[in-house]
Amino acid sequence: MKAKESGGTQGEARMFISLDPPSVAREEAAAWGREVTRTNRGLRPIPPDSIHLTLAFLGTRPLAEVDLLAEAIDRALRGVGEIAGGPPLWLPKRRPRALALEVREASGSLGELRSELVQGLGTLTGWEPERQGFLPHLTVGRVGRGVRPDRSKLPPAPTLEFPPETITLYRSHLDSEGARYESLYTAPLR
Repeated sequence: MKAKESGGTQGEARMFISLDPPSVAREEAAAWGREVTRTNRGLRPIPPDSIHLTLAFLGTRPLAEVDLLAEAIDRALRGVGEIAGGPPLWLPKRRPRALALEVREASGSLGELRSELVQGLGTLTGWEPERQGFLPHLTVGRVGRGVRPDRSKLPPAPTLEFPPETITLYRSHLDSEGARYESLYTAPLR
């Protein structure tokens, strides 16, 4: 699949690569996030179409690299086993800015896919993988500035089980309403 043209190759954009859960899993995770935000002041729910599993945050990169990033995705493509939901996570732990659901994949294929992807991205000038390591999760809520969420009262996490469908290179547009994501390249998982 060819990378989507995004206003030419001039300029830069905030980008990341993620796995996309099927819409049913996104809806279920988003519903849980909305339930939590109803009782937790200052927490903003994430809409279903924005829920994803980040494999690599790229930061601000030249749009001219989209084809190179798409090639790195294609080289890393492999099947990923069934993903299961885990417990809720406040991220980061000390002063949370997000509420997420941990996800797990028993076969190890998710970790292999991410390792292969990170290795392929290693040739990008000035890019390094995040230092804190890979913690697979689905973000379902964002904490407002200056807000300390009530971490004591969370409903039971949903029982998520799904096969990821696609891997996508996204461009992140930030505004006062939060982030909006634009797909620059999508490939089906094998």
